[in-house]
Amino acid sequence: MPARRSKSSVKKPELPPIHDWRTTDEHERARRRARAIEEQPKVRSLDDDPTVIGRYAVISRSRREYTVELRAMEEPPTAFCSCVDFRINGLGTCKHVEAVLRHVQRVRKQALQRTFPGSTPHISILGLSADGTTFQLEGRKLFLSDFLQSALDEKDRLTGASPEEVASYLDHHPSKYVRLGLETGPWLEARQRAAERVASRREYEAKVQAGEWPAQETLVPLFPYQREGMLHLAFTERALL
Repeated sequence: MPARRSKSSVKKPELPPIHDWRTTDEHERARRRARAIEEQPKVRSLDDDPTVIGRYAVISRSRREYTVELRAMEEPPTAFCSCVDFRINGLGTCKHVEAVLRHVQRVRKQALQRTFPGSTPHISILGLSADGTTFQLEGRKLFLSDFLQSALDEKDRLTGASPEEVASYLDHHPSKYVRLGLETGPWLEARQRAAERVASRREYEAKVQAGEWPAQETLVPLFPYQREGMLHLAFTERALL
């Protein structure tokens, strides 16, 4: 069994001075690569796929577990992570993604050779489209059911069914060949909350018009624009008036 390389023997990416805040995106990516090398979190594959495409569990030093979804090995690789840093940094990577990339390069070399750029993985992923309005298929259509085939257009965008319908379908018809991307869960929840807020306001207005609820909610009558501002605050999760 080959000896594990020590941390000191692994060449770390060049980083800007720690006191210099004027970093670039490449500097920030390099920082995350350096943290993956320094911390060396445990990584294990969650899929039985002949390529490296799929999901991985990444266990940090604090024993917190994150899920990384590796989608393509083009340059740069395409991946998603369940951590907060990935969601907010806009870099398309994080230390967990970099740990997975190191893992497949060092441990899954044979599988990596089957995942050359342009190859078609066995696992197809329905992620968010570039404009963030619907699902977009990433991968092959070979193993899609008739329902999913008919729901996608010629550009592999979901147009023949709603995202909620597809999510419900996959929940009741699980497949090892196609799954929803990690980012779609929070996105669907946000859509549901937004729809519930719209429905709640419509219900409120309808009951006001029907006389079931008072037309004036304050001790002093409001001007129309003031009432509109009050309703905006009442039926918005986060709002600034």
